[in-house]
Amino acid sequence: MDADELLHSGAIPALTEADLAVYRKVRRREALDLGDKEHFERLVELKLVVEDPYSPGQFVHTGRREAEALLRESAHAKVAAGLADLRGLPGLLEQIELAHCATGRGESGIEWIDGLDAVNDAITNASLIATKHLLTAQPGPRPPDSLVRSTTRDLGMLARGVSMRTLYSGAGRAVEHQRAYVARVTAAGAQVRTMTEEFHRSVIIDDCAFVLDHVEGRTHMRGAYCIRHPAVVALLVAEFELKWHRAAVWRGTEDPTVNTISNAFQRSVLRELLAGRTQQQAATELKVSSKTVNAALAELRLKLGHKTLAQLVGWWATSEERHLPD
Repeated sequence: MDADELLHSGAIPALTEADLAVYRKVRRREALDLGDKEHFERLVELKLVVEDPYSPGQFVHTGRREAEALLRESAHAKVAAGLADLRGLPGLLEQIELAHCATGRGESGIEWIDGLDAVNDAITNASLIATKHLLTAQPGPRPPDSLVRSTTRDLGMLARGVSMRTLYSGAGRAVEHQRAYVARVTAAGAQVRTMTEEFHRSVIIDDCAFVLDHVEGRTHMRGAYCIRHPAVVALLVAEFELKWHRAAVWRGTEDPTVNTISNAFQRSVLRELLAGRTQQQAATELKVSSKTVNAALAELRLKLGHKTLAQLVGWWATSEERHLPD
């Protein structure tokens, strides 16, 4: 591309008639008027007029070849500067990313979703494009209508080959509609386990996690965080795996009262003891005699092979049976 092509390519706007008139004046070494200043400065900017190296303060026009060479040099410099900016762009964006990560906001891969309906919509949308896994931790009871919505979504994911693993509190084994849900999804290939330890609610779909707000004091039922930052998601997955390996398998078809060690009355007594009451206070609270309470505890110690009440209470504190009804 020569100078004329460059000038008319759109990269450099063409000269106006006034610009050309001033250019001719410089070429003829004529004096310039005050109104020529703007056009003269434009010619200098375009390298069409340069300072005479042999006469400081004087300006001369450049020929066609010289003008083309100078224009090309200027254009190449601008391109090089643009490329340098592009090379620096990843580093700049990384700095911005780290700054956002420090605040847990913005484009750090962490977004607050306000409102339960909006959270459910986001989870549904993520499930529709899931290709790897669904990992959920549900520490509390799930309402029947929530499980109805989840059943259709979860069965659809399983049918597409997405693996599904869910953690429930041991108390869920005694909830009829949760047992029915678990039986249905496990029959379709899902895996479900329960644990007695406390844990937080979370949903991880492929590389996206949804967790409640535990930091800023917002009412957690108002919404949840959607997390896509790979390091944070990896940490949440690792935490889920630790809990998963300590949890007990649940298929939803087991009768929660079969093969239990304690009976309903013994569980009532143990709940009183775990609440800090003495055996006498537990008897008063349950409206039975101290002898009845002592006999119930002795029978349970014998079944477990425990010699002391402390051993019995320790077993109860971590047993799945503490989630069974009285």
